[in-house]
Amino acid sequence: MANKEVILSAGSIQSPQILMLSGIGDKDELEKHNIALQKHLPGVGKNLQEHVDSCILVRSKKRDGFTSSPMSMLKMLPDTLEYMLKKKGKLANSMLEAGAFLKSSDELSRPDIQLHMVPLLYDDNGRDIKLMGGHGYSCHICVLRPESRGSIQLKSNNYLDDPIIDFNFLSDEQGKDRKVMIDGMRQVRKIMAAPAFDEYRIDEMHPGFENESDESILAKAKERLGLVYHPVGTCKMGHDELAVVDTALKVHGIEALRVIDASVMPTLTSGNTNAPTIAIAEKVAEMILAD
Repeated sequence: MANKEVILSAGSIQSPQILMLSGIGDKDELEKHNIALQKHLPGVGKNLQEHVDSCILVRSKKRDGFTSSPMSMLKMLPDTLEYMLKKKGKLANSMLEAGAFLKSSDELSRPDIQLHMVPLLYDDNGRDIKLMGGHGYSCHICVLRPESRGSIQLKSNNYLDDPIIDFNFLSDEQGKDRKVMIDGMRQVRKIMAAPAFDEYRIDEMHPGFENESDESILAKAKERLGLVYHPVGTCKMGHDELAVVDTALKVHGIEALRVIDASVMPTLTSGNTNAPTIAIAEKVAEMILAD
């Protein structure tokens, strides 16, 4: 029981999950799991957006980057000691030292892709240990303003069960996200082919120079799609039929309940979501104090 109000801040994955488990959501979905309806809000768990990510992987002649091989780990022992004792050296720097906001096409007025350059063969969000054991570097391309929309659904009425997450990447009917991804990968290929990389480059592992058509580039991108941990939108702010909270982030039709996290963003920001989420919290803290 709460004397004032309940503030839900479990993030874009679990805030809608908790609302649905509590009977707030699409009535048809809740009925499937024998959850008593408290408020029919069909937008709970809908409108999921994320920065879909693909990559260019290049094998390197040099061995001065990072790898996950046992020998490389052993060679990094001096770097580990230097960092532990002096907070200096290779490990004192971010793995992600270079990035960019770029236009995927010269016709655009503002950037629509973000790049992350890593001195490591990094893919599948770091789960491909075998790939990371080789010497190379990678550049990741993410679509900044995706049109595709996914969803969060319940697996069951047991709160210990993970929700069903469907990002539904590259699914927009107009094909905008697919075009941005293809054009973005072409832009990065130009960068990776620059003379500055000549002393490093052996060959392009992925997508591979043999893949030149839009269709083949997209197919290869889909093989290694990732994300950037920027989920938003599943408890969107607004007054349309899919809105979950109002402009004070109060849940429509429920007294003394607010959602305050990235799930309330109606659309995904053109970049990292950490700062906007902090700004949202600061703004609503002012509203709560004013009340």
